[in-house]
Amino acid sequence: MFQRCILCATLLAGCYDGRAYPDIEVNTSIFKVLHQDQLTLLAADRFETANGSSVAIVTNPPKVYWVDTTCPYLDDAPTAVVIEGRCYFGLMYDCGEIYVAVKTTLSDSALVHELMHCFLMRAGITADAAHNNIIAWQLVHAINDEANERGW
Repeated sequence: MFQRCILCATLLAGCYDGRAYPDIEVNTSIFKVLHQDQLTLLAADRFETANGSSVAIVTNPPKVYWVDTTCPYLDDAPTAVVIEGRCYFGLMYDCGEIYVAVKTTLSDSALVHELMHCFLMRAGITADAAHNNIIAWQLVHAINDEANERGW
């Protein structure tokens, strides 16, 4: 009986990887993209400097999943995070998981945008799903511009 339970648990673990959105097709061959860690640290540093609060990115980073699914509805967006029939450039779930569509460059991806939602949550502000925090979203553009200048 004990061996059967271990077998069942092993089979279930293989089918369910613990992600909040198991239906999103992620590219498991992409663990990290070049400069992902540097951009994450840069974004955290810029946010912490601007807001005076720590986002604990080093001790508790969100898991980033890279998605290269084709969006069936957008001609100008070859890759997207597709969930429930909708296409997104990125999606953040409770600061623990970030899903990002693969783009030509890291600075063109939604990584910093999704990290900003997380940083705002961790700072006790709000995830700002409506994107009303103009200062935060201007900071996203500035960080991506800096990443672009660095060739990321």
